[in-house]
Amino acid sequence: MSMTSKGIRLNDDMYYECDRPEFEDWKTIARSGARWSMEARIDQDNSSFIYVRLQKMEGFTRCTLMLQSSSLEGLHRADVLFFEDWKKLEKIRAKPDTKSVEQHQRRKAIVKHAQGEAKNAPPLSSKVERTRGMKERRREVIEEARLSSSSAKVERKNEETNYVEQWSEERNKKVVSLLKRKKDND
Repeated sequence: MSMTSKGIRLNDDMYYECDRPEFEDWKTIARSGARWSMEARIDQDNSSFIYVRLQKMEGFTRCTLMLQSSSLEGLHRADVLFFEDWKKLEKIRAKPDTKSVEQHQRRKAIVKHAQGEAKNAPPLSSKVERTRGMKERRREVIEEARLSSSSAKVERKNEETNYVEQWSEERNKKVVSLLKRKKDND
């Protein structure tokens, strides 16, 4: 257990803080390179808090887990140690292999090829030449969009009118005139 610039450090990823007013000053002192060890009491069942003796000849102060370490909150001490060991193993496994080296070399070759082509390409025209006719091109694009949206509206309207016509024809077929109704002879 030691005081660091991030707070009271228990393991690699567990940092605690307390409500003492001089706590921020201690973090500043530790930031300048002066770390110091502290005596602590740990609850094996809950990693959310610890008790730390902040100064000699003083009682223990309750310190809570900081927000940056909140993923380990409430875990048993064995679970925290298991998680840290797992992270160390994953870091070892993440070392580059032949596949990642080949991918890196391919990427470098592609970048080098693109840079060579960029050198051989004709120089870009001036800003005046690139922007000439821009308003007309924009107007054409807007007009095309307007025409396509209006033609879509017309098609939708035609579909709606076709549906209404079909519905009215079906309804007319089902209508029976009262004058042509057969009378039942009782």
